[in-house]
Amino acid sequence: MYTVRTRVLSSLSNTLHNVANRLGFMFFTLSASGGGDAHANGHIKANGNAMLVRSSSIKPPNILVYADSLVAKDNVKIALSTMLNREKYTIYDLPMDSKQMIWDQSTVLVVVCGTVPPNLTFNLLQYLLQGGQLLCLCSDLLYSVLHTFTTAEVREHELVCFNYGRWKNVKMMHHIFCYQASPAKKQFSKDSDHSNQSTGSSPIAPRTPSIVELQHNGKDYTMQVQVLGTEETWQTPSLLLATVKGGEGRAVFSQVHLEINPNQFEDDEQKFETLKLSDQARLEILKDILASHLDIDCTSSEEPAYTPGYFLGRHEMKMKLLNEGSSIKNSVLETENITVKFCGKNESPESASKNFLPVFIHSCPSNFSTVSYFEALETQHIGRLVIYSDVIASSQAIIGKMLAHGLVVIPRKQVNGVGRANNTWISPEGSASFSLQLHVELDSPLGKALSLMQHLVMVAIVSAVKSVRGCEDLNIGIKWPNDLYVNGHIKIGGLMVQTSVMGTQAIVNIGSGVNLNNQNPTMCINELISATNETKGSNMSKIPYEAYFAAVFNEIERIFIKVQSGDMDYLFDLYYKYWLHNNCDITVTNKSGESEFVKIVGIDDYGYLKVRGQNGAISSVQPDGNTFDMLRGLICPKPF
Repeated sequence: MYTVRTRVLSSLSNTLHNVANRLGFMFFTLSASGGGDAHANGHIKANGNAMLVRSSSIKPPNILVYADSLVAKDNVKIALSTMLNREKYTIYDLPMDSKQMIWDQSTVLVVVCGTVPPNLTFNLLQYLLQGGQLLCLCSDLLYSVLHTFTTAEVREHELVCFNYGRWKNVKMMHHIFCYQASPAKKQFSKDSDHSNQSTGSSPIAPRTPSIVELQHNGKDYTMQVQVLGTEETWQTPSLLLATVKGGEGRAVFSQVHLEINPNQFEDDEQKFETLKLSDQARLEILKDILASHLDIDCTSSEEPAYTPGYFLGRHEMKMKLLNEGSSIKNSVLETENITVKFCGKNESPESASKNFLPVFIHSCPSNFSTVSYFEALETQHIGRLVIYSDVIASSQAIIGKMLAHGLVVIPRKQVNGVGRANNTWISPEGSASFSLQLHVELDSPLGKALSLMQHLVMVAIVSAVKSVRGCEDLNIGIKWPNDLYVNGHIKIGGLMVQTSVMGTQAIVNIGSGVNLNNQNPTMCINELISATNETKGSNMSKIPYEAYFAAVFNEIERIFIKVQSGDMDYLFDLYYKYWLHNNCDITVTNKSGESEFVKIVGIDDYGYLKVRGQNGAISSVQPDGNTFDMLRGLICPKPF
């Protein structure tokens, strides 16, 4: 079985552009520097028609963190999580694979702390020079980008005052100084040692160069340098902004330890007390650098308050699960991450929290129309039992045990949504997320190919949206294996599947999230409908929240029944109708590093990607263990 790395075909690119143009969409490559630019929603006028302006490749933006110590990495992640727009960004560790840079297209910022190994230095320079953004906190990457800067003295772990913008006389820990004069010398070291010998005058810090030439990978680049903050005594640079001339790449270098939490110096009373007094300024400065110089959206919001849930469905079905279900004891469901308490009419449970969800059996939510939902629902099982809540930690946590075939959990907002391979899934209000439990007999067609369940559900989602009157021609499609894209390049949804076996049945837990009415972190279906109406003069109605779920569950059950009756080809035909990878050429790389150009020919009986080699041999690629960006043309082994 191959692991593959792919390259983008001009034919695929042309196809995407042609489709977009037919819908009246214009393709623009927006600046990769800054979440605001690369992921903004904008409209322009062309030929009297409003056209949606989008980047040629848009995924929910990531911020990646590298540090040479776990303490620094944790401190940076904690600080970022308090100031970023939580509905736009996700924070991950920077992959440490020296050969692959599959992360760069979905990344708006890399934060670097400390010493960087040579192989990573090359990739970070490549990322910067191709338009990426870096925030380097006391990192030796400074000297790889601005190599003309010299170090006169090393005084680590010393409190020094510095100024930045409106923040004056801030006392914090500094790193190695650039152009720092030594009290033991009368001159600066290295190139500046002889600068004042002829005059005998007092040492003066060399002027910071405004231009630095850089050579990387055989090409010459010019970096434009600006001092953002200075150390007070010698006025030497503590904060620098370097931009790639003629490009979009930007890097902020801080010789101030903005990543240090004062608690790291609890054993040093003087430093601990001083750093505590400066801690608010530290966080304010970090936030201002992100927002003002790196265009990161720092309109942070507080974690929403958790809300109770509501058990919806026919009374006899609810009572059967509560009284006969093996996983619910005395109206309490205990899973690994949450306790669910089903409450009767006169019960007053404790408040909802991250790990506790009270669910009212005999009440209806005010924020979800049960009438609209059940009137549109045509199923026998799927979606007939619903646990709904306005705000929960994760819907997937609730179905961690065997409950009922077709039971769904619908959260209007998730605080800790989970994606494939335990990735973070951003689930703001307006998105349409659900978790669904299906019970599949192992000797049934789907039971013998459980990996096809992800394809079935994603096909059902696309089919459900296109079944809405007027939405047949909406340009949405599937990126293998289980992501939903608009116009072939904007990710708006995905799903994950977790399966366990109990006796003769597989318990299949499916989690899905689709941007329905939320413009962050990318765009949404209803935004696409509005833009299409404006450009084509159509009159499609936006899809209501409840109607979306009913339509999706109707399609899941319809396709499920058809496939289980023996018509597996029906699922494959629909998948090929909606997927985005017909006849794409890719480069296969095996674990030994050997590469071969191959062509995608479809999916196999288990849903794995089938590719044909130059010798005509067919091989399969499975999603587990691989990282991939099919539209960009990249599939490779997971680097971590």
